[in-house]
Amino acid sequence: PDLPHLARWINDRYDADVYQDPYSPFCLIARRTADAEAICDYLARYCRQAGDVQVVRNDVYARFAHVGYSKGTALAEIASRLGVTAEETFAAGDHVNDLPMLDLDVAAHLAAPANAVPEVQAAVREHGGYLCRRPCGHGVEEALRRILQAEPS
Repeated sequence: PDLPHLARWINDRYDADVYQDPYSPFCLIARRTADAEAICDYLARYCRQAGDVQVVRNDVYARFAHVGYSKGTALAEIASRLGVTAEETFAAGDHVNDLPMLDLDVAAHLAAPANAVPEVQAAVREHGGYLCRRPCGHGVEEALRRILQAEPS
């Protein structure tokens, strides 16, 4: 990807910081969610032409990542190394970067805390997961307690 061109395009149009870190050559923090959405829409179109890179977003934060790696592939790899099946795996998410792990091929027990964005709530609902009443970590605790109480002893 032409990173200098992308950084200039963003800086000319939006109030956002573009930087790199040890995990990605291209990261950004936008000041507004609407700006992050617009920037990521542009970056997603750019990435489709670039080939093996994708944009991963969480609220006002975004970065480039290899298309072969996501929270879903990471969770599946950890489960595989531990000898755990998808039926024995729990995943909870609140933003679009969590969608790849909120898949029944990765985890059979899915949850979305009350603060999850609509896309995540819809995915969890569609897969028969649990929509928590409580937000953040409290919602994850709520979901785990519900799952563990339903398990046969």
